[in-house]
Amino acid sequence: MDLNYSIYGTGEPIVLIHSGDIDSRAWGELVPLLARTHQVVTFDARGTGRSPAPQEPLNLVEDLRQLLDDLKLEQVTLVSGCEQGDTVFIAGAYLSYSDG
Repeated sequence: MDLNYSIYGTGEPIVLIHSGDIDSRAWGELVPLLARTHQVVTFDARGTGRSPAPQEPLNLVEDLRQLLDDLKLEQVTLVSGCEQGDTVFIAGAYLSYSDG
């Protein structure tokens, strides 16, 4: 997995997904609170933060699926900092991953 990600805490996993114009640092204040009772995963989407730029057409759903597979996370709660159209991505990622 070449995406930059971090894991904090233990417990039921929560994956925090930032909106497109920022990176995982957006969750800085929330992570310590959630990590008291959960395993919290943050990541920089491809082309943001410390993750590499895309080398082919960007597929955010596949990147999230690969991250969850690499971390061996089967059931997660997804929390999105996204708005409007990005919510479609979140729903697609959840359905694609849970069906696959």
